[in-house]
Amino acid sequence: MLDGDGVVAAGESLVVASDVESGVSVGLSYDEALSEPVVAGSSAVYGVDEQSVVRVTAVDAGFAAHVVLAQAPASVVEDGDTGAGPVYRLPLQVEGATARLSQGALEFVDADGAVVAVSSTLRMWDASVDEFGDPANVALVDAALVAGDSGAQVLELRPDPAFLADPDTVYPVTVDPDVTLNPSSDTYVSNGAWGQSDASFAGDWSLRVGSN
Repeated sequence: MLDGDGVVAAGESLVVASDVESGVSVGLSYDEALSEPVVAGSSAVYGVDEQSVVRVTAVDAGFAAHVVLAQAPASVVEDGDTGAGPVYRLPLQVEGATARLSQGALEFVDADGAVVAVSSTLRMWDASVDEFGDPANVALVDAALVAGDSGAQVLELRPDPAFLADPDTVYPVTVDPDVTLNPSSDTYVSNGAWGQSDASFAGDWSLRVGSN
C-alpha cells in the first residue's frame, strides 16, 4: 500500500501467493519503507535506497523476492569483510501454515506436518555467468526466523560481508528467496554444493543431470 507521499509503508505485503484448494497463502513484505514501485509485466521493483532495490515477481505457483544491490553496502565499504554486514528483514504473512528453516531453505508446514510451500536454498549471486548463462558466483546466505513486533515470523537474511567486499564480486548482487506453493516440480540435488551435504535446487534457473 502506498501512503500519500508515494511510499510503501514498512510491513505492507509486497507479494502474496495463495492456493485456493488448501487455503494456504504466503506473503512477504520488507521491514523498511520503500519507494513507489515500478511495474513491468509480472514484476515490481521498489527502491530501498540509492544502492539497493527489492524486486518481486509473480511466477507459476509462487513468487520470487530479491534484494538487488547495485554496489557494496555502506557497512561493507566502511568495515570490509570483517564487519557485521547488512541484515535484510522480510516479515512473512502466512495463513494455514508455519514457516521453518530446513537445510538452508524455507519450508511452510501445515497443521498435519505436511510441507505445503518451499523455497530454494537461500543464496546470493553476482552478475557473472557461466557457459550456460547461469550465475557463476553463488554463495549461501545465513538466515534466521525471528518473531516480529506483532508476533509474526520475520525472515532475516545476512549476506556474507566477505562475498560483498570481494573485489572479484561483480555487481549487481542478488539475494533471494523464491517461494513455491504446493511444490511438485522438477529439481536436482547437488552433494557438497556451497559446503552443504545436500543443497536443494527446487525452483532453480536450470535442471542439471550427471556428475562432475
